[in-house]
Amino acid sequence: MTIAERIIELSKEIPEDKLAEVIDFMEFLKEKELKQRRSLIDEIMIEDNETLEELAK
Repeated sequence: MTIAERIIELSKEIPEDKLAEVIDFMEFLKEKELKQRRSLIDEIMIEDNETLEELAK
């Protein structure tokens, strides 16, 4: 059974109000991952810019 299938099975046994909490948490994790990716991209861009500035000298 995959994780997604397990989540579906468990969701059948949990009250709607608790499922809303699960969704909130999943959205939080998704946003956290997005922020981490954006931060990594920003760091790479800064490093690339610094490298380009050194090469331009």
